[in-house]
Amino acid sequence: MRAKVAQLKLGSIEFFKVDGGDGVALDGWLIKPPNFDPSKNIRSSFMFMANRPAQTVTDKWGGQRMLWHMMLAQQGYLVASVDNRGTPAPRGRAWRKAIYRNIGVIASAEQASAAKEMSKWPYVDPSRIGIWGWSGGGSMTLNMMFRSPDIYRTGMSVAPVTDLHYYDTIYQERYMGLPQQN
Repeated sequence: MRAKVAQLKLGSIEFFKVDGGDGVALDGWLIKPPNFDPSKNIRSSFMFMANRPAQTVTDKWGGQRMLWHMMLAQQGYLVASVDNRGTPAPRGRAWRKAIYRNIGVIASAEQASAAKEMSKWPYVDPSRIGIWGWSGGGSMTLNMMFRSPDIYRTGMSVAPVTDLHYYDTIYQERYMGLPQQN
């Protein structure tokens, strides 16, 4: 596998911090296209998987999804991921619990703030920012498209949870409490 991946023309991956609003610094990574030229505005793609119990910003091999992101970069896109509060990053209990009973609210505000900050980077075209996600990330994609249509020009929502009443009980009750109480 290493030999096959080594043959691919891969873009560089950089880690960064970005303002998520209210003084909250969010961790992110950015994949730049091979032969990246920072003097040119390029197509932009902004990806995240918010409101799920997993980090996306880690310094490790990202598996199939990473290969998908690398392929997008080969097509000339910037691909970024930003972890908002609620992810199990080693940043303490308050970070993790901030989204309790606020699924989609805090995360969408922080993701929008991060996208606005990133759109100020000289090589990002703010009129070409897209977003995508799967499952909880698909739900957040819909959330972002409706809450921040001034930021996102396109979105791919894959397998979204569109009605929380019918979703996995253990997930919903863990993050939202009992339906009778919230």
